[in-house]
Amino acid sequence: MKAIAAASVLRVKAAELGLDPEKHPLDSVAGIACALRRAIGYLAPCSPTTLVRAVVNPLSGLVANMEEKREAVEEILEAVIGHGDIAEHEDIQTNSAPTGRLLYAAPPSFVMRKSGTALILGVAPDYRVPVPSDLEDGVEYVEHIRRLPGADSDALRKTLQDFGLVELSVDYWTKAPLSMAADRHLANANDVLGRAREFNAEVPGLIILDPERPVHYYRGRWKEPKKESGRYVGRRKQAYGTDLWCYVELERGMNRPGFPGEVRV
Repeated sequence: MKAIAAASVLRVKAAELGLDPEKHPLDSVAGIACALRRAIGYLAPCSPTTLVRAVVNPLSGLVANMEEKREAVEEILEAVIGHGDIAEHEDIQTNSAPTGRLLYAAPPSFVMRKSGTALILGVAPDYRVPVPSDLEDGVEYVEHIRRLPGADSDALRKTLQDFGLVELSVDYWTKAPLSMAADRHLANANDVLGRAREFNAEVPGLIILDPERPVHYYRGRWKEPKKESGRYVGRRKQAYGTDLWCYVELERGMNRPGFPGEVRV
């Protein structure tokens, strides 16, 4: 039997994902993002919980703090979804049951920047990165982002298109929701919350964002409600998928509006 150090395993597995293990070991942001993309290629459609578990469980014995690593993987997954590598959709509703969220591998695509660099998006299960093999070594990994520099942007665009990637315009990729002033958005949320039915009971798994806690440590601002009264940004557990964002009114720690009186934000 041959033993191998944990650090060596992380480097070997990072290399299998196409990364330079000296720059991006498996437990780095780039390594976790690649692992998420690889896993979704085989598991989709699946819940976020299933995908996170598939990436975190193999790290047992290789990283010091599994709970801390799980939280990091959840954050990286949100970044990968927001970037466009993984798509998130509502599950099909049956028998009026609450819908969950399912994750899918986004189709391979790219966004050409003015600099001539292409941002690579999406997942191809048969490829570590969905570009021709002669270009794979040129892919740069910056956190959860993959970019491919090119001296000739037109030639690079044609090469990627010929390989089957769909080009997304910068305007389409960066399209944001309708812009609204913060005070108007808050007024709208308060109006809907004020008209919601009362729900005098505790909601299991509810946490709220404490405005009194320091802003430099984001995770430390979340807490379970106890005796608070007022309106708070919150998150609550659901049967499938990541926690739902919501806007709630509490009275001595109890939810006034609840299901379905929450206003999601």
